[in-house]
Amino acid sequence: MRKRVILAEKEVAKERRGIFICTGLIVLSVIVLHALLTLAKVDLPAFVAILAFAFAIPVLCGCLLIIQIELSNGYYFVSKWVDVSAYCFFLGICGALIGAVATFWHVSWIAGVVFMVAALLMFIIVLFYFDEGGDRSEARR
Repeated sequence: MRKRVILAEKEVAKERRGIFICTGLIVLSVIVLHALLTLAKVDLPAFVAILAFAFAIPVLCGCLLIIQIELSNGYYFVSKWVDVSAYCFFLGICGALIGAVATFWHVSWIAGVVFMVAALLMFIIVLFYFDEGGDRSEARR
């Protein structure tokens, strides 16, 4: 029998951030994919964007479903699938960001580079923020 782990307050907050990220990227992907599918002529960056969004949308929807089920149950099962869903979450985010970079690249390669650099910079800042965030929130209490 698999072991159940009750979600702590910190884990619930993390799951809610995951819902926010998944939902935002799904909406971005659907809106941009809609515009890309109406192109008369599809060049390489547009094709890459279409493929990336085609991958990201179902993966992020699956992650969103898993997160919602865990939140509604209040627990998750300890298994190898927990790690797999975390990798899928990461791959879905990467797919959506690759699609966004390729879409900007379709318009202008300079815009693609600017978006990619800005996205990587913010990704690093967010990682450091959440890495140190636990110490600050505990110090406030």
